[in-house]
Amino acid sequence: MQSDLQLFGNALSFRKDDPRRKKLIAEVYAVPRWEGPFWDAEQLERALSEGAWERIYDAADGRLFNRWALGSAVARNAEHPDTFEIPSREDIATLEPGDEVKLMFDAKGWSHGLHGCSGERMSATITKVKGERFEGKLDNSPAVWNHLHAGAKIKFSGSHIIDCQYAHEMNAPAQNEDRNLRVARTRRGDTLR
Repeated sequence: MQSDLQLFGNALSFRKDDPRRKKLIAEVYAVPRWEGPFWDAEQLERALSEGAWERIYDAADGRLFNRWALGSAVARNAEHPDTFEIPSREDIATLEPGDEVKLMFDAKGWSHGLHGCSGERMSATITKVKGERFEGKLDNSPAVWNHLHAGAKIKFSGSHIIDCQYAHEMNAPAQNEDRNLRVARTRRGDTLR
């Protein structure tokens, strides 16, 4: 039979939840002894060509390629002051947890699969404020970076913010709608519940 070390090496090429890993382990006990060396070679080739590449690619994604960096809103505003507006320093200084900001994510280095895209803009909700430094979580998943997702923690500074919306402004329309509905009911003579 195949040595435990060879089986362990081949099986590790696949993720734990991959059905090919379970099948590989089950086949060890079904292969006749005289076919063992040939079977070992076939399984090693299969594990390296099918399983290992996926794991290597996933580990390199975001580290070697498909990398991103936060773009500077201040620098972009200096290049295009008439068309690229940013919040004032006073607006940024009043941001607090719960407020929503928009950030620029620029492609950095070699980016596989971006198809000519130099980056994208995404919104984040602020969770911590420490002077000029902010921490937040993404509100949406990017279209081009697989390793970023909604809810991911992002650290940024005021110079990265291209737009902001305060939490009290986001809730204001709903409060105004309730008030307008109460006023309309009162004018019609309906009772308020």
